[in-house]
Amino acid sequence: MALFAVLSTLAVGCQKDNVSDFVQGTSISESSTVYTVLYSVNGVQHKITLYSEAEHQAFIRELLALAKQGYTVIFYDENSVSQTATKEVVTYSTSSEAEAVAWMVKMEKDGYYVSVTFDDKTNTFNCIAWR
Repeated sequence: MALFAVLSTLAVGCQKDNVSDFVQGTSISESSTVYTVLYSVNGVQHKITLYSEAEHQAFIRELLALAKQGYTVIFYDENSVSQTATKEVVTYSTSSEAEAVAWMVKMEKDGYYVSVTFDDKTNTFNCIAWR
């Protein structure tokens, strides 16, 4: 037992780098965006937590797919929604799914509630944002 204690002390003394110097000189930064999205599909409310931009984009595409199937979708990020008393409404219509996703994400990040429906006669996504 005494021999083990002596060898352990010697092993620590032979290390090239001091661990505390390494930790003090290193900055570990984990940039992570968390979205807590509250949404309703035809009036039924849900809540989901998304842990990356990729998950968030995929989720918005899923909401768009539901709108394409005839559902009315409303959503917002509870971390960024504006609590101001102003009444501001912005509308946007497009036949491009990619443009609809980009617009919806931007409006959500800007603190708006966002609604989307799909008009299958004109093949158009009709988006409304308000705060």
